[in-house]
Amino acid sequence: MERNSPQPNARTPAAHHIEHWVDGGPTNLDNLVLLCHRHHHHLHQHGYRMIPQPDSTWTTTQESEPKPAPQRGAAQARAP
Repeated sequence: MERNSPQPNARTPAAHHIEHWVDGGPTNLDNLVLLCHRHHHHLHQHGYRMIPQPDSTWTTTQESEPKPAPQRGAAQARAP
């Protein structure tokens, strides 16, 4: 977190799974994209999905209903 930032994690990127780990998506560089905390949260909260395009850009699509936030098990615990 930036010490002088008014928003928590304002400058800390979050790794977003393109194919969500709950759906079997791997946690590797080919399946991750860095987003700011705000946009990462927005994608999950509003049920958006990111789709990579052949020209290296991204599009988003909204799923019919946002998925509930998954609970991490021991195998998916965050590193200290």
